Amino acid sequence: MNAYKIVLLIGIMFSFSACEKAGESGAHAVHFDRDMCEECKMVISDRHYAAQIVDTRQEKAYMFDDIGCLVLWMDENPLDWFDSARIYVADSKSAEFIDAKTAYWTLGATTPMDFGLSASKTKPETKVLSFEEARKEIFRSAETKDSRPMGTMKCGAGKCGAAMGGGEE
Repeated sequence: MNAYKIVLLIGIMFSFSACEKAGESGAHAVHFDRDMCEECKMVISDRHYAAQIVDTRQEKAYMFDDIGCLVLWMDENPLDWFDSARIYVADSKSAEFIDAKTAYWTLGATTPMDFGLSASKTKPETKVLSFEEARKEIFRSAETKDSRPMGTMKCGAGKCGAAMGGGEE
């Protein structure tokens, strides 16, 4: 009977570990309203703008509440595995995770950290940006926000969250 319990326990452990991460080609599960953004440390709650980068060597995912936070985190933490990483972003309509590098990017959305970029699996009728153009827009946006009074949060350093803290100039 003890052997049966051990086999059952091992089976349950494997079942739970399968829920935590995807296979070799998919996005990892996000625990909305519990997981925190690696960059700004805010809770990830908006399913339509979440992003993640996966270290393919260890299958470890790093979660973000906005693609802007992910891009800035990559810039601040140049790690040797970024070239082989998989980057996912939520489709702004379906909230399904899609490949950030092949997504269609548009400006003008109200996003968690106010970078304004939204991703789509299908090509929208508005002006579309490539992933590289979206990255450049994030850095431009972060530079603009540097001069705004934003309090003492990490995002208050001008890296994200223009709508938070001290308000307009």
